[in-house]
Amino acid sequence: MQSQTRAARRYPAPRFTSGAVHGCVTRSATLRGQASVIDLDGWIDRMPGRCRQIYDMPELNCGMGLAWSWANLIAGKANDASDDDLGILIVLRHNTVALALEDWVWSQYRLGELFDICDPETGRPAVRNPYWFKPGRLPVPDAGLAQLVRRGVQVTVCSRSIVHHCGILARKVGVDPVRVARDWIDAVHREIYIAPSGLAVCNSAVARGCTYVFAS
Repeated sequence: MQSQTRAARRYPAPRFTSGAVHGCVTRSATLRGQASVIDLDGWIDRMPGRCRQIYDMPELNCGMGLAWSWANLIAGKANDASDDDLGILIVLRHNTVALALEDWVWSQYRLGELFDICDPETGRPAVRNPYWFKPGRLPVPDAGLAQLVRRGVQVTVCSRSIVHHCGILARKVGVDPVRVARDWIDAVHREIYIAPSGLAVCNSAVARGCTYVFAS
């Protein structure tokens, strides 16, 4: 019941504008009925929770950043802290941006091959997001991104990293990088926030009192 109440009161998901993908982000925000904002510092200030931590995930590391976020929730409960007391933010950037994307993009663009991520159920390059409902191979089923978001964990993805990887893929297969970027931006899960820069989120969060955890 507590987690359902927390999910219902989650901080509204903003969509940040960024130079290279301004058009894609604006279009995505419009389609989803979400306002695109640039007040990054204000967004961090309004992040709920008394004890706030940011988990920076530039590398997958078997999804340990997800497990550590889940462990923080469990530890808080053991110390009589509710989910409402904990402000947890996961930053997906560099080589983890695919974790923010829906299954159809994983299949269409073969993201398992691009990011060297295998599906734990098949042992082959993933054609779906194996970290959304479950944390990959980790034996912690409640640490999937979807479960963490339902408990109030905030998740953001770096648009600069998305553009970077879209460019690599586009050159590799000979397609329009703008089209690829548009697909990827549109495929970001609605619960995840698109930021202009993952590093900017980290810097702003630390400057505003969040504890920094390098989760890669």
